[in-house]
Amino acid sequence: MKRFVIKLCGFAVINAVIAGAVLAVIDSRYAFEQFETDSVLLSMPRGEEVGVLVMGTSRARVLTRVRCNLECFERELGCKVFNIAVPFGGGIVPEKIYLSEFYGRGNRAHTILFFLDPFTMFSPQPNQDHRFVYYEPLRPSMLLAMARSEIPFRRILIYVQSKFTWRWVSQTAGTVPCDFETVKGKPDPEKVRQRVESLYFDGLNEGYFQHYAQTLRDILEMAKQRGSRVVIALPPTLLGPQPGADRLMRQLDEFKKSYELEFYDFTGAIMDTELFSDYDHLNSPGVERFVKEHLAPVVK
Repeated sequence: MKRFVIKLCGFAVINAVIAGAVLAVIDSRYAFEQFETDSVLLSMPRGEEVGVLVMGTSRARVLTRVRCNLECFERELGCKVFNIAVPFGGGIVPEKIYLSEFYGRGNRAHTILFFLDPFTMFSPQPNQDHRFVYYEPLRPSMLLAMARSEIPFRRILIYVQSKFTWRWVSQTAGTVPCDFETVKGKPDPEKVRQRVESLYFDGLNEGYFQHYAQTLRDILEMAKQRGSRVVIALPPTLLGPQPGADRLMRQLDEFKKSYELEFYDFTGAIMDTELFSDYDHLNSPGVERFVKEHLAPVVK
């Protein structure tokens, strides 16, 4: 029986090594620009210095996922911009993992621009249960970071399994054209209510907030150790003031006692519906307006 177990373990190790080698060959073909993929790691540089490192949800991801948006952003700020924001409503836990990976690759950031949506602080769904595991290559550092960040085993298993699918091995660069979609007319109050409710899976759960406040503290500590300036902002939307924003601001005031950080509320900075593609996201003209009139004066 002992000999059988030893052989079984050896067989598993050999297969794991072979699988890892095959994935390494496959992944070596991928060298995407950040406007060509939803993956953060497949476009993340090594040993580079960026002027602005963007963090947040899809409301921040849109600033660079569209090529013309990125070009406008870098032109107006006069520096290199890299974005580790998590698409599809990603939370603060994936952002901590990505920031650790960014610094771990020998990169540096002069300014971290963190568009921190309050809803990410009140529920596990955008955090431990988020779908970001599908988009990232299989890396030992990511497995370790996920385990340390209390990512459930089932999500880690999905992270591994998703690399052995046709969708992963056949992926190609996907550039998104400039976005000129617009919201027609005034925002519908009922649709606004439904959208806001859909983001707060557990309401304003104070227990979850305190848990993720520690994650935010860890992010601030990483930035402090690396000498990065931190700017935290609420992004512009058509959803109005967000539930939990006041709780978040009180927590940021507390953090200011230990960390240097700046805070800006851009929630109502842009109200023209012609500058939004939906209630959550700016379109390309909206990004240009936002960067020129609001971000450039803050970041420069």
